[in-house]
Amino acid sequence: TTTLIELSRSRTTCTSLIRRINTAMHKKRLSAQDLTKIYIDRVRTEDHTLNSYIEIDERGAMEQARIVDKKRASGEVLHELAGIPLAIKDNICVKTLPTTAGSKMLYGHGSTYDAEVVRSLKECDSILLGKTNMDEFG
Repeated sequence: TTTLIELSRSRTTCTSLIRRINTAMHKKRLSAQDLTKIYIDRVRTEDHTLNSYIEIDERGAMEQARIVDKKRASGEVLHELAGIPLAIKDNICVKTLPTTAGSKMLYGHGSTYDAEVVRSLKECDSILLGKTNMDEFG
């Protein structure tokens, strides 16, 4: 399989990296599940110093990656963001994850809906890894 390191060795834009990942997935050198696992492992091993994630949805991310791989294997035409892992800032509502806007006062607050941007990304079959940290109400 192609590794994320191999895909991102040279200086590249996000758009270029996404295209290269899509090519690797299309050629079956990389799966959405492999890529998602790489990102989850990287967050788990490196984020303790950065504290950039407040919530990681490993189960949900891996399930969505499995669905994307199944769609790709069946020949379904997918959006270019399908299978691409991403994170959502903590002031954007995600129905399945807490939304605190970086405030301890809102700890445990859940949302009853997905924000429009989240809905759009889900329709593209992007992989939601989790929520990222932020300054309080920033």
